[in-house]
Amino acid sequence: MEQTVILGAGPAGLAAAWRLARTGHPVTVVEREQAVGGLCRSFELDGCLFDIGPHLFKPRSEEVAALWDLGCEGDSVRQGTESAPIYFEGALHHSNSEAILAQPWWKIARMGARFLARTLRPADVHSAEDLLRNMRGEEIYQALYRSHEEKFWGRPLSQIDPSFYVTQTVDLSTSLPSLVAAALRSRFGSSSGAGAVEPKPEEPTAPLALASRFPSRGAGALYDRIRELAEADGQARFMLGTELVAVEHAEGRVRAVIVRESGGGEEQRIEATNLVSTIPIQVLIASLEPQPETSVATDAAKLFHRDLVSVNLILAPEPRFPHERIEAFSAAVELFRITHFSGFTPRMASRLGHQSVGVEYYCFRDDERWQSSDEELVALATRELAAIGLIKERDVIRGKAIRVKEACPVQIRGHREIRTRLLDHLVGLGNIQSIGRNGLFTYNQMSHSVDCGLRAAENVLGASHRIDPPGLRESVVF
Repeated sequence: MEQTVILGAGPAGLAAAWRLARTGHPVTVVEREQAVGGLCRSFELDGCLFDIGPHLFKPRSEEVAALWDLGCEGDSVRQGTESAPIYFEGALHHSNSEAILAQPWWKIARMGARFLARTLRPADVHSAEDLLRNMRGEEIYQALYRSHEEKFWGRPLSQIDPSFYVTQTVDLSTSLPSLVAAALRSRFGSSSGAGAVEPKPEEPTAPLALASRFPSRGAGALYDRIRELAEADGQARFMLGTELVAVEHAEGRVRAVIVRESGGGEEQRIEATNLVSTIPIQVLIASLEPQPETSVATDAAKLFHRDLVSVNLILAPEPRFPHERIEAFSAAVELFRITHFSGFTPRMASRLGHQSVGVEYYCFRDDERWQSSDEELVALATRELAAIGLIKERDVIRGKAIRVKEACPVQIRGHREIRTRLLDHLVGLGNIQSIGRNGLFTYNQMSHSVDCGLRAAENVLGASHRIDPPGLRESVVF
């Protein structure tokens, strides 16, 4: 009897499971966490709802939008804009360019001069550092970008591939005279208080079917529902709290996967006529039995992920938290990003009106932050929000830290060539597909992952779709 095994129950894995199950094709989904949704799962704490970071959904196609609507059952809210204020040098600003224009005139002049010099004589680009220096100028790069980006990657930008930044909008690409004129205008009537940023006017809205949206009860509610739909006809089995041990293959075909309960337990063998993997590609390669040739294993060992600690705080109903998202472009705080979930949708607040706010810290598992206690992490997040001026420490009622392994692929220089070689090796096994954010070792929007899952399922059913990483970085919320 045919059976497809899917590794990972994030957006890509769930979309593939749903698509296969509705055609009557048996599916077993293996997920190491106790909940579906992957990086897009949600959880509840004292009546407040939290996601693992902010997740907007911008459908790539009518088909993906239809699955979204089916999963949400009409219970979603529209998002007018994906922009977020930034915290820089003790104040909040609408954008990076606004933060630059809020500096003293002499500093703006120096930044502008270095920006113009690099624009006229750009350096050769070998790394993200080279590219950002060319795009922003040395002064702006050092002041604004270096700290923020290295918080995320955990590596010097000289080690990061420039491709991640190539398609970014260059919001400082105005001429030097325009920059100076804007700086002079900004001298009048601007405020430097941390809470002074007013919301921008809502951007023109897209057609409803393809607009950016957010589930009213968090992203996890959508993926819980897709799981229910996949299970409805009895064709999909979900093995939660289960980790991969090995992928058996012979004669150019995957034969079975070996799994066990996370944290220990007896091993179980599951025969597979097809394998769809959404787990990190380097983890998949390392699990192959027999092991691949040395060059492939060496390539896989070069790829690694950044881990995430999400500190989730319940705040008193008043004062209202001022913004939906804030990015920290400041070395004065360790946090990377702040998300006000109950600002996205009031249904993520508790019935008592308590607010749900998430604070993200990127790290590696041997870092102090990963190994800190929940109490230490909640205290750190509370202090940093208070230092920014967003809350008083007494506003925090309770908190909880969530640790997420392998949250973000670290795109070191040369990773694209490594990824291509690893994917080519997997193609040689015939009945295996590596898809989604981790399976393609890329950054994508949720909709791309869902689309990957749908296409992979159709390939199992006889289609021949090519599933590649997105060619452009499309409004990524990572």
